[in-house]
Amino acid sequence: MIPIQCQDLTRSYSDGERQHQAFPPTTIALASGHLVCIDGPSSSGKSTLLSIFGTIDTDYQGSLKIFGQELKNLSNPQ
Repeated sequence: MIPIQCQDLTRSYSDGERQHQAFPPTTIALASGHLVCIDGPSSSGKSTLLSIFGTIDTDYQGSLKIFGQELKNLSNPQ
């Protein structure tokens, strides 16, 4: 089973007038036993992506599965 899978995952913010996309829709499958590097320029969405993977930020669009469980289907205590 793949530990982390996301499909068309993205995060947008609003400044009241416009929507800003933190990063473009992303599809990734991160297998266990592999080292992964997330690299990019300042303000490209690296920390936002890690916050979503760590379930700190739950206001995202798309699908995120951790060990096969869709995170949007889980309750807070889970």
